This record gives sequence, structure tokens and C-alpha cells, in this order.
Amino acid sequence: MSRAAGVLFTLLLLSTPAAAAKRTAVFVLFDGFAPQLIDQAPTPNLDRIRAGGAWTHELEPVFPTVSAVNHNSYVTGCTPSRHGIVSNYFHDPEKGYFDGVRDADWRLACESIWETVERQGGVAAALGFAGHFSTERGATATHAPLERQWPESPEDPVRTDQVLELLALPAEDRPDFIAAYYKGPDWIAHWSGTGASETIAATSSADAEVGRLMAAIEALPEGEEALLFVAADHAMVDVTTYFNIGRIMTRLELPGRYASDGAHAFIYLDDKSAKARIVDALAAYDMLSVFEAGDFPDYYPGDSAGRSGDILIVLDQPYWIADPHEFPDWARWLGLTAIWPEVFDVPGGIKATHGYPPDDAGMGTTFYAWGEGVRPGYEIPQIRMIDAAPSALAWLQVTPDAASEGQPVTGMFQPAATLPATKDADQR
Repeated sequence: MSRAAGVLFTLLLLSTPAAAAKRTAVFVLFDGFAPQLIDQAPTPNLDRIRAGGAWTHELEPVFPTVSAVNHNSYVTGCTPSRHGIVSNYFHDPEKGYFDGVRDADWRLACESIWETVERQGGVAAALGFAGHFSTERGATATHAPLERQWPESPEDPVRTDQVLELLALPAEDRPDFIAAYYKGPDWIAHWSGTGASETIAATSSADAEVGRLMAAIEALPEGEEALLFVAADHAMVDVTTYFNIGRIMTRLELPGRYASDGAHAFIYLDDKSAKARIVDALAAYDMLSVFEAGDFPDYYPGDSAGRSGDILIVLDQPYWIADPHEFPDWARWLGLTAIWPEVFDVPGGIKATHGYPPDDAGMGTTFYAWGEGVRPGYEIPQIRMIDAAPSALAWLQVTPDAASEGQPVTGMFQPAATLPATKDADQR
């Protein structure tokens, strides 16, 4: 089914007499709220959604499976080849070094879901998500307090307070769409590991915030409708051994730069003639795969602006990689990239990470939908990160941005259950 036909089909499914009621979609993402964590922690509110809503623990992220990339895909319905945010850190030939800033001006294309809503006459809120502000244009939603980077995000209970304030507004003032980014259990899981008691407690705390959102939705006046989407940007897997790309580049005297995080690194060469030598040298390490620009793997088509560099390396589990600036200053002063080993276990280093190919074991992540029109107890058979935004827009009866690559997941909405069986009913 074509994208246009899929959108039309979904709008027809959701066009009911109740569509005239005030509708609000609450579209949240908890960083690192991964299935591996949920499976071992008490999560009574997610349990409620599994019984009374739609869900999956196999949401397919985009590669690289790191935060900035998937945040942008979640809110735009676009892959990184189109929106251009190719990692948490990368080099742009013209703009320079990207360090995780949430500025929408770094996108090559695609608008955020809240921009789509407001362009078509609605009111939206964007709390902490990538693209909630533009250096050139200012705030990109009516409600968008400025948070340039991750450290400026409030703790999760404060974020919920912000959402509840918006939900408590009278219907005529309440946003039609509320997007909210939560820190979630990500940071604790990185440094404690997926099975640590601290990580389990952080996962239960995230679930408690889901419960507060559900309670606020249930408290809306009779006849007013709301939809809650809860997703995670990536999974988490335990890791052991650091791959020191900086030391390798120093030893090989590579003529260029690199940007790395999680399980991948982009290498940007000043001397293109050195590419074959570098590829051969990297291929000697059996814990990674190495790809040249123009021949990237199927799960990563690259980008049109040269942000993915000349060479991509992708590590196997349980190896991990990080830019040197993520290490303490003393590590760099003591020769992290000059004399430290190329492959080693870092004392006090991270214990869990992500960033591996989407089809690797443990990389599927979390998606839950609950509220008006959602089919109860429905386990979603297939959904991609880029399908979330079109699905929310379909429920709001708003047409997606033309650049969006995702498709609405119609099968999770209740009206589909009453239609004649067709092969399209559960397809994107």
C-alpha cells in the first residue's frame, strides 16, 4: 500500500462521530526505557497498558541505535539519511562538529510532529525534544521551554509536572499535541549495568511517571479524548571491553578525524588516498565490521551531506566505543589516545550501552499506546521508530509532513477491529 493510501486508509478508520471532541495526543519518550529493564522491574502501569492498550517490545530503532538519531526519527517519521542527525556526535563539512545540541537547524529535512500539527491549525507543546527550538526561528512549538542539551533537562517528575499543567488547561487552551522527552533510566543503566538494583529502581520510577500521566488523562472531563504513546529510543545491553579508536588512529598516523559513540565510529579523512590502507588496518580487528562510504550496510544508507564520513566501523557486542571527550580530563592527560591500549576493560567504565545494528540481539525497544480508540491487549506485530509520528498524526486526523517516511500503524486502533478483514488493516 502506498504512503498516501495508507494515510487515507487510517484517516477513514479514525473518522468517527466522536472526532469532534477535543483530542490531545501525549507523545513521550523515556531515554533507555528498554525491554531488558522492564522485564525485570516492577512496572504496574505498563502492565495496565499491556492489558488495556497496545504494545510491543520490538520497536525497530534506526541505526545508529543511539539517542540523538532515534529522537529525531521518533518525532519526524524520517530516517537519518533524510533528517541528517547521524549520531550523537558527528562532523558536518560546513557546520562543524555536532555535539548533541537540540537545535532544529541541524536537520537537513523533515519537520517535527508538533510543527506539522501547528502548521495545520493546531496548538502543540515540545518539552525537551530534539528540534524544539531553532537558532534561526526560535521556538518551534507554542509551548517549548528552552533546553539546548541533555544536562538542561529536568528530572522526570518535574517533566511530568509540566505535562500535567498542560493537560489541566481548559479544553480551548489545552494543546492538541504534547511531546515530552524524559531522561528515564538511561544514565543509571550505562554506569550500573542492566541488572543492577539502581537500574531496576530507575525503571520502576519511570513507570511511576507513566502512571501519573495515565491518571491525568483519566481525569479529563467526560467527552474529551486523549491518547498516550510511550516509547524508548533504544535498548540497553551489558558491555565489557573498550575499543580505543583514538589510539588506533594515532598509531596508524591517520590523516583525519573521527566521531564515535556506543558501538560505531565515523572516520573523516583529509587524505582520501589513505582509505584503502586504513580499511585494511581496521579489518584486522575481528570484533568489528568496516564499511566505506558508498558501500555502507543495508541497515544504514548514509546521508547526503557527508556527515557519515569516509569509513564506518561497527562493533560487535560486548565491545563499546566513545569519543575521548566523554572520558575525564585526566584520562586524556595520561595519554588515552596516545599510549593506552587499543582494546581493554576500562576500570570504572560504563557497564551497558547501545548503538549496535537494529537487528542485533537485544536491540528491539519499547512502544506502548493507551487511551481513546486503542485496541485493548493488542501486541503490535511490527512497528518502526519512524512509524510513531505518523500514527499519532493519524489519530489526530492531521496529514503528515510530505518528507515523512513512516506509515501509521492502523492495527492498534480500535475501529480496525470492527472492519471487514483485509490485508491492509494491520499493515503500516
